[in-house]
Amino acid sequence: MAATKSPAVRKRQGFFQKRSRNWQLYLMILLPFIHLLIFRYGPMYGLLMAFTNFNPIQGIWGSEWVGFHHFRRFFDSFMFDRVMRNTLDGKLGIH
Repeated sequence: MAATKSPAVRKRQGFFQKRSRNWQLYLMILLPFIHLLIFRYGPMYGLLMAFTNFNPIQGIWGSEWVGFHHFRRFFDSFMFDRVMRNTLDGKLGIH
């Protein structure tokens, strides 16, 4: 009868050694993960333009940071009600 090693006697495997047996599964997960990073988190970089006084020559990081200035200007505008109503009418089909 062959002797089996008890769990305490087994050689400890490293983190990467354990996962190398299932490398195909990790490869399959890699493509959706890359897709998530590029198409879900990548566009968030462009959201910074809403908080800057964007100048294409200076780029996003070189433009002056204005915070919520553009948002305050939009909400205080006399056209805010009309713009929001038109937006919701178009999106929700409300007339």
